[in-house]
Amino acid sequence: MQSKVTEESNELTYDKFFNKQRRVSIPLFQRRYVWSKKNLDQLLDDISAIQDSQDSARFLGTVVAVSRPGSFGDYEEVEVVDGQQRLTTVYLFLAAISEVLCGLKAYKDAERIVTRFLIFQERDLEHTTTLFPSLEDRNEFQYIMQILRGIAGLSEELDPFEIRPPSVEGLEPPESRQEMLAQYFRIRRLLNGMVEDLESEQAAIEELKSLTEIVTTRLTFIFLKLRDPASAPLIFESLNEKGVKTTIGDLVRNEIFSKVYDEPARAKSVYSNNWQPFFSRFSGSFDDYLFPYCLCHDHTVAKSDCFQELRKLWKDLDEPDDVIADLSKYAETFLALELRKEGVLNECLDIRDALYRFHDANVPSSVFPFVFSCVKAFQESKCSKEDLLETLKIIESFLIRRAVCGIEPTGLHAVFKTLWSDIGRNVSPTEAAKKLKSITTQVWPEDSDVIHSVKTRPLYRSRVIRFLLHELEVSDGADMAGLDFEIEHVMPQALTSEWKNETGITEEEHERLKDTLGNLVTLSQPLNQKVRQSVFSKKRQEYRLKSKFALARSVADTHNEWTKRTIEVRNEQIGLWINQTWARD
Repeated sequence: MQSKVTEESNELTYDKFFNKQRRVSIPLFQRRYVWSKKNLDQLLDDISAIQDSQDSARFLGTVVAVSRPGSFGDYEEVEVVDGQQRLTTVYLFLAAISEVLCGLKAYKDAERIVTRFLIFQERDLEHTTTLFPSLEDRNEFQYIMQILRGIAGLSEELDPFEIRPPSVEGLEPPESRQEMLAQYFRIRRLLNGMVEDLESEQAAIEELKSLTEIVTTRLTFIFLKLRDPASAPLIFESLNEKGVKTTIGDLVRNEIFSKVYDEPARAKSVYSNNWQPFFSRFSGSFDDYLFPYCLCHDHTVAKSDCFQELRKLWKDLDEPDDVIADLSKYAETFLALELRKEGVLNECLDIRDALYRFHDANVPSSVFPFVFSCVKAFQESKCSKEDLLETLKIIESFLIRRAVCGIEPTGLHAVFKTLWSDIGRNVSPTEAAKKLKSITTQVWPEDSDVIHSVKTRPLYRSRVIRFLLHELEVSDGADMAGLDFEIEHVMPQALTSEWKNETGITEEEHERLKDTLGNLVTLSQPLNQKVRQSVFSKKRQEYRLKSKFALARSVADTHNEWTKRTIEVRNEQIGLWINQTWARD
């Protein structure tokens, strides 16, 4: 009977998958078993379609795995990076069939399933199960295996072999039943209900044996065994699989804990005391940290090769704590740049504040490797604080001027990944400025370019607009700590007849000037909503009396009217201020 759905040679059934005596290991800290009743119902639909002869086989998807080094004896150990849910569910299904068969006194039939699919027939193995779940699932998995171990008739048939699941020594029992145990009981109830409706115990046994045949020989999946686990995210994307995508961060975590894979209690301790406190600080941005971290060690590495490079970097580090310590080298700098995290770089608040400015200005992450290296040099007493701050100021000037002029950050990756080596691996503001000025393909705009852009560009849409307005407020003496603001168009975005009558501005002039920096101020959200379409004579009164922001009050105090000329003059003044604040020379 046809038991394949595709023409692929690596399309396997559960039976064929275990012909090679494989142990399926789930990485210790991969997400736990999460399949619910809904997922089980989908699997049952596939089984029913085969039972009803609608299909001879059903395709379940793809299992992606890598071989673990140090395979034992004649067995191969594969670490599943995608597909753990479906493989685990089939394992639970076969375990539940075995238990129900035992309830029918069919111990020999149950023994055949257990020894063929659930355990290795080896007396000397410490753990004999063909499945090693993730650490969080092991308590429940052991509970399920203990159910089978406790059936005397099955144990007699298995002798001299035993069901010995992976150890959970040192692990706390789950506070409540999770999905693995719930799913097992769900399957067991389903099977018991199915056999209760049959006319005899023998008919029930035959039905369960038929179900075993379907589950093990008629449900198929593509098995992809990767040469390198770093390929997993790309494979996932190309297959367009549904589910939780395997990330570089997942691979890094798995790599770290592979060093203590056979010591679950120790792994749990390292995870709780070292890894989780470190990882949680990233607030979901850990993957974004890894590539710039990698570039600090080798600026030639491509993003697609990042994980391979990391494995090489850590090959001589035998302890998880050593890898975590190495990963931590640039972490606080990243947290300041990417997340504006508080409580980082407390040894020098001036430097932290300079990095916060990079965050506030939405600088591209391509600058991170260079900044990482500069801050690390300061932390190792290889440069002065003054030289570091001046170098950061130069980088800020380069980036702000480009953003004001609308120059896309494309190409900056190539500049900043080599800048550290280009200036001699030293923190040197002079050399950094000299190098940036020499790069003809990535312009550092002149003063005239900045003035022209402020006059003509709709900076309201720029990625740096909030930062520019914030800095304008501060330069006007405002204390912006804890204040949030909305961007107010003094001349509104939609030109009303009242504005035309009061200012004489034409449609063409309005379109050209409305989103330029000279027409923008900061306001609180309630006041911005209140004055949005008002004419300037009314806005001016509200700005003066009710605004907590200096820019709006300054506009009210300085200008009696808001005309085309007013905006143009203010654009000129702001352009000069930008050139002074982010000087090029």
